[in-house]
Amino acid sequence: MVQGPEDLVRRYLQERKASGYAVRSLEAYTRSLTVFLKFLTDREIDSLSEVTPRDVSDFQSETMRREGPRGAPLMTTTQAHLLGDVRSFFRYLVRRGYLLIDPTQGLVLPRYKHRPPEHVLDLGEVKRLLSAPDVRKGRGIRDRAILELLYSTGLRVSELVGLDVADLTLPEEELVVRRGKGGKYRRLPIGTVACRWLKRYLDDVRPLWLKRPSEAALFLSAWGRRLHKYNLQQAVKGYGKAAKIVAPVTPHAIRHAFATHLLRAGASIRHIQELLGHKSLSTTQIYTKVEISELKQVHRRYHPRGR
Repeated sequence: MVQGPEDLVRRYLQERKASGYAVRSLEAYTRSLTVFLKFLTDREIDSLSEVTPRDVSDFQSETMRREGPRGAPLMTTTQAHLLGDVRSFFRYLVRRGYLLIDPTQGLVLPRYKHRPPEHVLDLGEVKRLLSAPDVRKGRGIRDRAILELLYSTGLRVSELVGLDVADLTLPEEELVVRRGKGGKYRRLPIGTVACRWLKRYLDDVRPLWLKRPSEAALFLSAWGRRLHKYNLQQAVKGYGKAAKIVAPVTPHAIRHAFATHLLRAGASIRHIQELLGHKSLSTTQIYTKVEISELKQVHRRYHPRGR
């Protein structure tokens, strides 16, 4: 029977991978649990059944004192993610019957505030960004389809590069995200303009780049492999510069613009939450804070006693 902490961590990560968790999430879990296993080793704790609530409390205290790569204390968000990953691991152990008692049951994670984005792309900037790729070339057609899809759906970069051709249903203007954050599945509408560029990419570019008939990925590199998120991020950054947008442009900035523009047009915050795939409404409410900050600027500028 599997008993060692390392074996249990390995099994936990394997199950998460099989459940469709994103690579980035698995890497984060691995880092967090590696830190925790070292803590146990330093305390000469050989079995997870020996871990007590006091050990968990001490680990939290150590986490608060822990320093990051540059010598500064860990950010509250980093502390919360690290402790949350450990708590999720112990909950898994109890569910699977490896442990009878969860020592993290009384663990209270540090609270942190989601920051609104410093700059939200306005409609003019988005239009310039979408028009930046040179659509006389195959890469430009692919990248125009990518930018249109990002702005049309608010997809995370990992979700976009993880899409397969089978995830699209262009006649119905829909797509499915099978492996969203936390392994969540969701169905999304696609705008008509984005569908038009996707069809052009699928008809005119992807067949020329396809090297293996079995390749399922929607977006390919010129070498016929699934597009890597780093290359996508660099491409978006480059198009932001070409569009003469001062603030750095990332796929996440496009996601922010998608949500903010929907909110400005009157969309329900609940609907935006579903579109973005947020587990908690509090995460989505970051966009309402952006709106409030803009209202404050207008108030200060135009109200007789606003200054």
